[in-house]
Amino acid sequence: MRKFKRQFIEASSMGYAIGFLLLIGMLCSGVLFMSSINSRLKVLHELDEHMLFNNYLSLKYSANIEGSNSDIIVHVSGDTSFLAKKKWGGFDVVTAETIHTGRKIVKNAFVGTKTDESLIALYLPDFQQVIKLCGDSKIEGTVFTSNQGFERGHLSGAPYKGDQLIYGDRLLSTKSLPALKSNVTQTSFSELIEDGIELERLPKDSIFLFTNETSVLKSRDFLSIDGEYSGNIIFYAEDSIVIESSAKLSNVLILSPSIRFKKGFIGTVQAFATKKIICEDNVTLRYPSSLVLHEIELSTTSESNQSIIELNKGVKVIGGVLLISDKPNFRKPVRLFVDKAIIGGLVYNQGETELRGEIIGSLYTSKLSLNYGGGSYSGHLLNAKISSVKLPKEFVMPDWLNKELLTSKKIISCF
Repeated sequence: MRKFKRQFIEASSMGYAIGFLLLIGMLCSGVLFMSSINSRLKVLHELDEHMLFNNYLSLKYSANIEGSNSDIIVHVSGDTSFLAKKKWGGFDVVTAETIHTGRKIVKNAFVGTKTDESLIALYLPDFQQVIKLCGDSKIEGTVFTSNQGFERGHLSGAPYKGDQLIYGDRLLSTKSLPALKSNVTQTSFSELIEDGIELERLPKDSIFLFTNETSVLKSRDFLSIDGEYSGNIIFYAEDSIVIESSAKLSNVLILSPSIRFKKGFIGTVQAFATKKIICEDNVTLRYPSSLVLHEIELSTTSESNQSIIELNKGVKVIGGVLLISDKPNFRKPVRLFVDKAIIGGLVYNQGETELRGEIIGSLYTSKLSLNYGGGSYSGHLLNAKISSVKLPKEFVMPDWLNKELLTSKKIISCF
């Protein structure tokens, strides 16, 4: 019988072998673990995609429902969306909160009313007044005026340079401007802030969610706004508000008799005043912003205190500008002064407009005026440009006009 010789293996070799086997086991476990994690992440990613899609569908659905409301949608995928919609200045804001097995996605969107393609450039009531064009003035689009129409004008070496008076169609207007919606003419400060929660103090650099109740910061006199604030907050002062150049505001409401935007401010704001709104040089109000002057009582002081919206050089306002009066006075009407500034969107003014800049969109105004060379001229435009043609078809106006030709609600921006 063959005998086997006993051999001994060094302990270090056994240790290396065992260590190698452990390493291989750890690597295999790691691969299995990563495969499991990737599968889980893929499932969660697909779930998030479904939730985002259902959330957006819910926003679209809520946008097309009239009035403020809340609703619940149960999707076929098992997601549940809680919807809320309310007025926020000249636009609507909708919120969709979509949940699924403990996961949640919340999105907000501004909603406006899309108009048809027959957007007008200029509407002047039929006061039987001829409009004189001077300098580099140019009007593109459909115009509504009296049968007196337009003429070439001349002011201090600035004759009209255009080869035709109107670059578009001219139709006869009525004796008054088209009517506004009742909720536009009847809205007051107290209505805007009545459901809000008053803040005792203003936190520094805050985001106010539209899923919460509206926050309101009140001041009995003057209020200066600085810092960074976004969302569901209303700033209200009984005397006046100044927005500093360094302020960073997004989607907030500002209410006060007098409002001033300091030079160089950039933000997205809807401002409501009863006496005055001043935008100093190079202020930019991004889309969707709006300036609303609602005169509730006549000024009994000098002409310098006339109710006015004043846009100085380099100002850009994208959204809308509205001037109305509860007690219109033809001797001292509400006034819009546009220096070398640009307004994109809808401009509606029950009073007089002095336009030295450009309006890309529509201008509805009772009167055109011009102060030039020490004189005052009625029915004159000097180096002014109005064009509904240049406004993108996708642009959504503030929902102010009562009998506007509308197509559908449209989401302006999501955040």
